[in-house]
Amino acid sequence: VAIMSAHKSTIWNAPRAGMLLIKDDKILLMKRGKYGQEYYSMIGGTVEQGESLKATAKREAKEETNVKFNIDESKKPICVRTHRQECYFFGKDIEGKAELGGPEKLRNSENNYYKLEWVELNKLKTINLLPKQLKKKLII
Repeated sequence: VAIMSAHKSTIWNAPRAGMLLIKDDKILLMKRGKYGQEYYSMIGGTVEQGESLKATAKREAKEETNVKFNIDESKKPICVRTHRQECYFFGKDIEGKAELGGPEKLRNSENNYYKLEWVELNKLKTINLLPKQLKKKLII
């Protein structure tokens, strides 16, 4: 059963892919405010038809952050199961200033906001990072 989102007929239970962009002991996260809730999520999005997980991760991260990077092929992606399959790839050679872009920039509002934030790795256990399944794998 496909669950449709409120925007662009995106299927919410389609696989999701994203990037783990870590530099100087900090990870780039998306800080979200939605429906009165505040939380952090990984940079990424829903896999489009015919697109690979890796291609989705790279496309979404470039759209959302405007940061330049390469995928670190030497590290295995972290995959978790929520209401859908989610896989996150490690980035390397990270350069540039993180600036919100893509659909997130267009949808950004006071009641539904998106903010890029570099978070110290040692603070991950203290923030509301979703999905929780991924947070557990990142905190060792």
